Amino acid sequence: MQLYNLTANYQQIADYIDSAEELDESLLIDTWESIDEAFEDKVISTAYVIKNNDADIETISNEIRRLQKLKQTKANANERLKGYIKDNMLQLDKTKIKGDLFNVSVRNNAESVEILNESALPEDAFKTTRTPDKTAIKEALKNGHVVDGATLKRTQSLQIR
Repeated sequence: MQLYNLTANYQQIADYIDSAEELDESLLIDTWESIDEAFEDKVISTAYVIKNNDADIETISNEIRRLQKLKQTKANANERLKGYIKDNMLQLDKTKIKGDLFNVSVRNNAESVEILNESALPEDAFKTTRTPDKTAIKEALKNGHVVDGATLKRTQSLQIR
């Protein structure tokens, strides 16, 4: 994680962003506007705040990935343990075991559909979803064709390098 030097004024903005559960945009703008600096200096200082947030976001994303892997590992272990218990209970012809803290039982689940041969299913057995093909629409519009319900638009974004 890279740390940038922030003036005390911009540290206030960074602290507010870190501590607020929901950002009050007007308070953020009022604080930014109250800082008595040249516009260019404000932009550069605010870019420092953005870069700090980017570094935090990357760290948080890495931690989320690590925790998701740990969660999946634990869920897989639980499924294996449940299967082990179920198999052994069925082998011993036991369907219910009572304990002080837990009752463990093997039960029949609701019926579910198992697809044996998808190509043999009738057409009305499938769900279909309609999704606009934005690439084809963009190409048609660029080539001068009229596509009802669509238009080309160009947006702008801020780049900080």
